[in-house]
Amino acid sequence: MPITRLIQLPATFLLLSCLAFAQSKSAKDYANSAKKHFKARNYQEAVQDYGRALAAETNAKRLEDYRKELLKSKQHLYRQLVDDAAARSSRQAKIDMLSQARQLGIEHTEGKLGGRFVFGGKDFREIVSEGRKARQQLIAEIGKDLQQEVDQKNFSVALSFYEDAEKLDSELSQDLAELKNQVDRQMNHGRQLARDAWQALQAKQHELANQRFQEAEQVYPGQERVQEGLRQIQKDVSEYQRRKSRADQLNQANQIEAVDAYRAALDVHPDMGKADNLSDRIRDLEFRHKRALAWDAYNKGDYIRSQQDFETLRHLDPNDEDARSGYQKSRSMLKFLEGKRHWEDGQYQTARRILDEAVGLDGDNVKARKLLSEDDQYRKQVKEGRRLFSKSQKDRNPQDCQRAIQHFLQARGLNRSRFENDGLAGMVDGGDCQSVIPLPYDMLSAGLDSYLAGQPPEAIGHLKEALDYIGDGRVEIHALLGAAYCFSGLFQGTEDSERLEMGREQFRLALQADPEYRLNESLFSPRIRRIFEQVRAELQAAEPDPSQAEAVPPENQ
Repeated sequence: MPITRLIQLPATFLLLSCLAFAQSKSAKDYANSAKKHFKARNYQEAVQDYGRALAAETNAKRLEDYRKELLKSKQHLYRQLVDDAAARSSRQAKIDMLSQARQLGIEHTEGKLGGRFVFGGKDFREIVSEGRKARQQLIAEIGKDLQQEVDQKNFSVALSFYEDAEKLDSELSQDLAELKNQVDRQMNHGRQLARDAWQALQAKQHELANQRFQEAEQVYPGQERVQEGLRQIQKDVSEYQRRKSRADQLNQANQIEAVDAYRAALDVHPDMGKADNLSDRIRDLEFRHKRALAWDAYNKGDYIRSQQDFETLRHLDPNDEDARSGYQKSRSMLKFLEGKRHWEDGQYQTARRILDEAVGLDGDNVKARKLLSEDDQYRKQVKEGRRLFSKSQKDRNPQDCQRAIQHFLQARGLNRSRFENDGLAGMVDGGDCQSVIPLPYDMLSAGLDSYLAGQPPEAIGHLKEALDYIGDGRVEIHALLGAAYCFSGLFQGTEDSERLEMGREQFRLALQADPEYRLNESLFSPRIRRIFEQVRAELQAAEPDPSQAEAVPPENQ
């Protein structure tokens, strides 16, 4: 363990940290080892072993003895550190020794190293005072060097000197603290100037960036980010000159490529480009160059780029018909692609609106017209299929139903996924329409009317027909059918237990579908409602009680 860390440990923590060692060695063994180290002037090891002996010992008298020996070892360690520091020629070695001794001196000042020990006629307090004086003398030497480095603007070195001084004394003089603040202010100011310079450089404001970098170099010399920025500026100048030279050569042979080359040079260093009037040269070549690029991008399917280029052409010459036409065609194709994405996502109404916009921009947009035509055909088939199916339901005409299915099949052939998402799959999978039956809503309504008219057999017939059509699980049908069975079992002459049980079964199905369902008091008699509530109570009683469930032990335990 490093000396500094050992010295900082509180006594109780040191005792606890040594408990593990007590299991392998006795307190007496550690004490004997500590004595040997003490005699050999290995005070650091002596301090460690006495701490372990304290952690392992339980006898009160020996604890007190070990505590005294530990304090004595710490005091000798302090003196050793001070003496060793005085003998060292290296400043860093002195700093390390005296900063370690300082911790013991603080412990003495706080009363943790009590007692009176004399070293060659000197009280331990005098030894501590000597250590303090040695630290102050060393701090004074460091302060002079620190001031010199600050004057020379060697801020990084100055900060390292300040850190050395802090190791010796955490509460430095006001002069040193002010020097440190001065260094921090200068460095922060220099860094801020460098950040501003980099922001200007990234914005291609080279003149402003160069000015800020020069200011930063004056305030905070040697800053790597400043040197890096200046190198980047010089690199941009060289790159601009290289690109401009190439653009000048292309201008004699290929005007279209020359536009890109001039723009590339201008993009690297706008300030130099402005001085060389590159914008005027580009303006002379841009129209033909942009028109060629725009049509090339359009033919390759890069409609975003072609729209941008045609828009530039329109600004250059608002009366150019070719630029206007190309712009409209590019926008139309972008609208088509947007509409197609919505179409593929199943958002057909949104897709149609956008495709209509595409055709409005360019009446010759064949791709948009094709999708719109497909949408028209699909809608037409579905609309006619629905019309015929509704008619077949109303007139109970299987022939209309068959014709409806044919239209639905054609719609499915046009767009199967859309057909299924529209919920129309059941229209073509429901049979051959040989027996057209009323809609479930009509059956339920007829069943309710028969029930209220006191005709439970007719009500049961309508409701069973509805269940045959849509299957189990419709709570209101099960509830009404259960009431009809109970009605026929209670009020049709003698009480019929079989009918009542059939009614109770329908009530159970209704409550399983919706445990909170209630019978309407205005429609159903109190006696039938009581049977319904009895079924509810039976279902609730049959449910397992979570509090009685056997605890399942967690896995891997």
